[in-house]
Amino acid sequence: RELRRLFGQVVLQVGGTAGFPLIADSLAPVRLHVVFGGEVPKTSHCPVILAEDNLLPFPTDSVDILVLQHSLDISAHPHQVLREAERVLRPGGRLLLFGFNPASSWGLRKLISTPLDSLLPWHARFMRRSQIEDWCRLLNLVPELSRHAVYSLPLAKTGVRKLFKRIEHSMARKEWPIGAVYCLRAKKERNA
Repeated sequence: RELRRLFGQVVLQVGGTAGFPLIADSLAPVRLHVVFGGEVPKTSHCPVILAEDNLLPFPTDSVDILVLQHSLDISAHPHQVLREAERVLRPGGRLLLFGFNPASSWGLRKLISTPLDSLLPWHARFMRRSQIEDWCRLLNLVPELSRHAVYSLPLAKTGVRKLFKRIEHSMARKEWPIGAVYCLRAKKERNA
């Protein structure tokens, strides 16, 4: 939803599923998707580039909108990923950052995860939104807006999930800060 409200010539997504990027519906003339490791999918909605998570292959100040889809959650160097995002983002450009919320039912589930829980999101790093906002401010990225989403319980049994649907809809309408995922939008200020 937030991405459709932003305009720019060059939109870059870092992280997320390569075959179905969040930026696929963007109206920007140039849409690029960076994935870490793995293989480039045979079909994609925009060009896919393989790269290291802490070194983006783009010039400084060259991107209008940059989407970090759980990139900090899965990186061994989350601060460097954010620093690289700031480097390639042009002054006045926008950063959309998605992360897993440790103060959610999913965060509680992660606390009891085992080494056998190797799938996302259970092996990811759940970082507090306030910590990410502090990092952004240090890098001259001014937080403008944050939202929470995904109020569902991390349960596999559909019967139990159905019981909690009404509660989930209520929490989503009120946008309580306990959703499993947060989205943070920040603007890059001009360099001093």
